[in-house]
Amino acid sequence: MFHCKVMVVDGLWVSLGSSNFDSRSFSINDEANMNVYDAQFA
Repeated sequence: MFHCKVMVVDGLWVSLGSSNFDSRSFSINDEANMNVYDAQFA
């Protein structure tokens, strides 16, 4: 199971994955995110 968060910025950049936007997720937890810079994808 994958609990996914999605963020779309300006209809151009997308980030989706399991990471929360906090220091623990970025430095301690094992997380996976995919970042896409593509307006058609967004």
